[in-house]
Amino acid sequence: MPSRWMHCVVDLIAFGRTYPEIHAQRDEPYKRLGAKHRIERHGLYQFCKKHREPFENLLPFLMECFEDLRNSQGGDKSEKAQVDAAHNRFDYLWDEFSTDERKYFEGLFAWIVLHPEILMSKFGVDVIGGRIHRVLEDGNEVWEDAPEVIQQYNELRKEVGKRLKEDDGLRAMLMKYG
Repeated sequence: MPSRWMHCVVDLIAFGRTYPEIHAQRDEPYKRLGAKHRIERHGLYQFCKKHREPFENLLPFLMECFEDLRNSQGGDKSEKAQVDAAHNRFDYLWDEFSTDERKYFEGLFAWIVLHPEILMSKFGVDVIGGRIHRVLEDGNEVWEDAPEVIQQYNELRKEVGKRLKEDDGLRAMLMKYG
């Protein structure tokens, strides 16, 4: 399964902040069940596996659900539901990756974390200044203050640092490619 820090990188890129508590809750059964932990708390993942339904086919339905949730319970609740869906989607993709592909993704995500300028210029997350680029419904673009992003980023950097100390192959990959 992808590590929690990798799920958090997806969050950071897609939503401008990380949601480690959502991933911790989703993957808590791993402590008891190991690799089979996705039989619990991974409903969307299980549905797609059981029905051999590609996630892409569910996107219109999911987008409607997220919009309804946003309208009824607010943007934060909708974003957390999107994080949960992204967690399931990434797990589903991870299962399809070869060992080498998994290592390449880990390398890419580590590289992104180690380059805050990329997070800002390509993904609209200023992890140094604590801001998130947003496009409002009226089309206007703003940089929203999000000071919590600084701490979240620092935690991700620490996790990447640990992985680089533990994994010679990952370290060599990043040294070779940037």
